[in-house]
Amino acid sequence: MHKEEKTSRKTFHSRLNRMVEKLERDIAEGVYSVGDLLPSETALAELFKMGPRSVRKGIDLLVERGMVVKERRVGAKVVKAPELEQVTLVIACYATVVHDFALEPLIADFQALHPSIRVKTILVNTDHYHMFTQMLDSGVIDAVTLNQDTFQDFAVRDKLSLLEPLPDHLPGVYRFLTDVFSVGGRRYVQPVTFSPLILCYNKAHFRENGLLEPDSTWTWSDMIKNARQLTRSDSYGLYFDPLSINIWPALLLQSGVKFERDADGRFEVGPDGKFMECMRYYREIVSDPSMFPPFWNDREIDYIQMFKEGHISMTLVGYSTLTRLGGSGLDYDISPLPFIRHPLTNAVSIGVGVNEQSRQKEAVRTFMEYLRSPRAQRLISTHSLSIPVHKEVADEIRPDDGLRPSRYNLFKEIMPSFRVQQDLNLANWQLRQISGPLQLYLTGQIGDTALCERLARALS
Repeated sequence: MHKEEKTSRKTFHSRLNRMVEKLERDIAEGVYSVGDLLPSETALAELFKMGPRSVRKGIDLLVERGMVVKERRVGAKVVKAPELEQVTLVIACYATVVHDFALEPLIADFQALHPSIRVKTILVNTDHYHMFTQMLDSGVIDAVTLNQDTFQDFAVRDKLSLLEPLPDHLPGVYRFLTDVFSVGGRRYVQPVTFSPLILCYNKAHFRENGLLEPDSTWTWSDMIKNARQLTRSDSYGLYFDPLSINIWPALLLQSGVKFERDADGRFEVGPDGKFMECMRYYREIVSDPSMFPPFWNDREIDYIQMFKEGHISMTLVGYSTLTRLGGSGLDYDISPLPFIRHPLTNAVSIGVGVNEQSRQKEAVRTFMEYLRSPRAQRLISTHSLSIPVHKEVADEIRPDDGLRPSRYNLFKEIMPSFRVQQDLNLANWQLRQISGPLQLYLTGQIGDTALCERLARALS
């Protein structure tokens, strides 16, 4: 038998089994009750991407199991609901998705709809790529949450075989989100939320100082000028985590930086290039005590809490982080990220991938279909400020709901400015390699030449 024939048969049996398992679970969970008709053969063929003969074979299997009967000129009618054993899905997650996804209410709602499926989560705080690949490879998890940066680590380190390829069609989902989770025309992750980097500011502080609020014309120079005017004895005009892998790369993206290899395959990082020009500018900002706290190097400092308490006037965050400001009573708003040369911003999407080895694939697919459903996407927007990937749901959001800042919907206008870290020609793990030498540079422990030398070694 030819390899192509084996692949074709494997695909056929996979789709047939999926159809039968899905219909069986839907009957068991009351999607189709006793007396209901199943969808037509034509509708099932379209839904499961199968031919009419294959669909009839699947229905015949349900007939053999006593769940449906065929009635001439009527269709397949449900006559008995099977009792399904409860299955447990184990999903490895970033610890942050508890807030980003509104994970707890999502799981509770899903399990109410699908009582035969229990969802167990394993939260991971650090070294996501290493932990996720280990758990996938060992088979201890059925699914995993990935942002596009960690997904790219899977791609460049040849670990995509751990993930099951997914159908290309994502009805209702923003189209630009498909590409960030695809390689070679195949998609491996289903996006759930996305979050661009923005400027968040205290409106009361601007009013009290007679300053105009930020807008889309703001450059980094405008931000610096206003930050100095906002700084007081008990508060600073600007504060963010300088080592955040979501912030300093945005400065490089706006400046048109692309890391290139030389003839020997080493990355060229010279003291006279755009990269160092950006880093010198960046160092000036975070080392300026007239606007930026001198204690920023203490990574334990909670700058979001400081912003809530009025000790910071402006900060740089993603939409998902805004969730922490809910219920604070703070009079704040948001604006597009200030720019240098080009008005671009870093955008992060988070989704779910399926373990190729999972024995609960149909249950995982049921959970993933739920996550992209309008019901789940509305639940995410109700309990968090992350942006739903379902366009219809995102269009429904009204910023006057008492939960969101008045300019929440600006994400719709700045979508053309969205970029990802891979546009710098570096993988996520290489960007993380920069953080160590960058910290030494920003704190004045090494100079330009030493930083370039350390980065050349780290990146190569």
